[in-house]
Amino acid sequence: MFKFIIILTLTTLVFVVQAIDDSKFTCLGCVTSFEGADDVLNQSLEKLPASHKVKLIKVHKAEKQIISGIRYEINADVTLNSYSPENCDFLIISQPWLKNGIKATMRCREGEKVINWRHN
Repeated sequence: MFKFIIILTLTTLVFVVQAIDDSKFTCLGCVTSFEGADDVLNQSLEKLPASHKVKLIKVHKAEKQIISGIRYEINADVTLNSYSPENCDFLIISQPWLKNGIKATMRCREGEKVINWRHN
């Protein structure tokens, strides 16, 4: 019985070390960088009210965090209503199991423009 416990413990340890070495280990609740921010952001921008025409130009920084859903923080250059590009910060909280479970906020530095919207 003692041999079995030692073998099971060592096997478990090998898998844990392998996962950490392969960068498969994810810290739940930790803020991490991610690729694909342009897709996440464009999906939310498509749901903006018609009075706001925002076009993504370039993503500079993107982070996500697992909470009760996923929290995205994205810094990007966008054009607002076809004017010159502005640098804006986006906060998108995705809880898709809720009605209109995606809450988005856009805060632009020039003029301190803030737009809030919800969608599914």
